[in-house]
Amino acid sequence: MGNIKRIYARCSVCQKQLTLEVPIDIAKDREFYPFEYINIHGSPEHALMLFLDQNLAVRDAIAYTDLSIVKKKGRQFETLIRMSEIDSQASIYSDPLRLKLYLKLTQGPQLEEDLLDYLKQFPNFVEGEFNMLILPLIKTGLVRNLWLKESFGVCYFLEKDFSIFRMPAKKTIEIFSEDSKFKPFRESYLKTMNQNLLKYKQRFSSGSDAQIAETQICFEMRTKLEYLKLFNLLRTGPQPLNTLLKDANEYNLKEMEKNGFIMYVTIKSEPYVALLADFLVKKFLPKYLIEILAQKLEKKEIPREIAATQLQLLFEAESLKA
Repeated sequence: MGNIKRIYARCSVCQKQLTLEVPIDIAKDREFYPFEYINIHGSPEHALMLFLDQNLAVRDAIAYTDLSIVKKKGRQFETLIRMSEIDSQASIYSDPLRLKLYLKLTQGPQLEEDLLDYLKQFPNFVEGEFNMLILPLIKTGLVRNLWLKESFGVCYFLEKDFSIFRMPAKKTIEIFSEDSKFKPFRESYLKTMNQNLLKYKQRFSSGSDAQIAETQICFEMRTKLEYLKLFNLLRTGPQPLNTLLKDANEYNLKEMEKNGFIMYVTIKSEPYVALLADFLVKKFLPKYLIEILAQKLEKKEIPREIAATQLQLLFEAESLKA
């Protein structure tokens, strides 16, 4: 029994309080908490998906009568776990509810119960999906969840923020400046590149909705396989159009041109495609939260324990950075 711990959870399908025995080391060396644990029981068989913290306390429990559904949810959870950091970041902007959750945390730390109440106003939110919604934010180190004694609840804190920006395609600039084949088009290329980057900056700075839209476009181009293949080819330099069409369709290229990522150059009657912009994903400390916390404290909209914990997390992150 020394290596086993009993955990307790209520199943809403069979209306029973279950006592489950799990290995103590099941929580060891997890990338994040809470983690998913599935128990199948009853007659007919049904499943209980549990979310356990590092102390093997049950943070949430979702019952499923259809075992195929719980298996599907388990695969979704595994997919989220295995996502690369860039794909996890992209998933924050591609899922409307996850984006709302992230934006809410940029307004200050939130108790779990308050986050749930906030999300319940949106018709597509399912309370049992909360842990899957929050997972990419925790996995990428953007958000930390802590149990607070005075507030007697789990609170979510934004530790880091992030964004994706467009940047000049340095290798392509070098080729247009030095390669005799492309050098005659250097001025035209640089002019188009600068115009497109300026338009992007103007749109990005025009308001929060436009900023979100531009970020979504960049993440789509950066992570979707059909675009990623094209970017990888074009990062090595301008490519003949016919070569690109072997790995892509015209729609993809039209979307890239429409969004200011490529331009066409015709050399001796052969069309080439050149990259106008690449990407930079940057994490940064959300120091803007300091002013938000000060305002909330002055208006008594936030407990001192929560504000102090958020400031401590920012201080620790700044110290590690230094």
